[in-house]
Amino acid sequence: MPKSRTYPSSRLDQLRALAEKVDGLPLSAGPHLLAKSLAEAGDVPGGVALLRCYSTDHPDDFPSHYELGRMLERLKPPQTDEAIVAYAVARALRPATGHELAHALARRGRDEEAAAVFRGLVGPSHPSFDIRDAACYGVFLKERSRLDEAGTASHALIVAAHRIIRDAPADTAGARQRSQALAYLKAELAGWSRILDSGRPTARGHVRRAMEGWKISERLGYSPFEERLLAQLPEAERGAWRALRNEAESLLDSARNGDH
Repeated sequence: MPKSRTYPSSRLDQLRALAEKVDGLPLSAGPHLLAKSLAEAGDVPGGVALLRCYSTDHPDDFPSHYELGRMLERLKPPQTDEAIVAYAVARALRPATGHELAHALARRGRDEEAAAVFRGLVGPSHPSFDIRDAACYGVFLKERSRLDEAGTASHALIVAAHRIIRDAPADTAGARQRSQALAYLKAELAGWSRILDSGRPTARGHVRRAMEGWKISERLGYSPFEERLLAQLPEAERGAWRALRNEAESLLDSARNGDH
């Protein structure tokens, strides 16, 4: 491990003074939080400078690499290539944190690398159960007309949503998780509906297979639309989930029968 650099006391004093302006942030906060305080106070370059220095001297400090990537993308202009390096180091330290790396790679047109990162997040090993991963992977694939792969991402989204419906606590936080899952599934369904409307020669088959995957998941017991799970939801939430289930079945019928 490289020897840690000692920052000038004047610089630390400046950071701590800024940190004190952020409600609830203790003076003992780590460098990544102090850097975030600088950025929130309007000095994003100052936060980047701190994290560049600290992350170089502390290569195993995940928060410093991760926040450095985020701040580099906030610079004007964004420093996306350097952000990719920072995100890649963060992912090496915590494999489940590749979400931002995948997006940054996609923004630079490095689609195959981005797809590989997304696949690692939603694939059979499931290092991450963050529903954002499957949702964003699906959008990424549909935007690039990679519809065979998009069906796989759609399946991963259903599995993630099922996990949320099954495990989310019966409190405000749980309701927020379920609402987010519902929103992602609505967006997913809308995306497949647009594909069906596109009139592309292969569109109907892709939509049919994706929606059949949703039905199969319900029969196999890992769908968020299982009635036994919906029955356990607060009454105010059940209707929206059942309505979305009906919309999915309607889209499947349209894909099968050609009446969309």
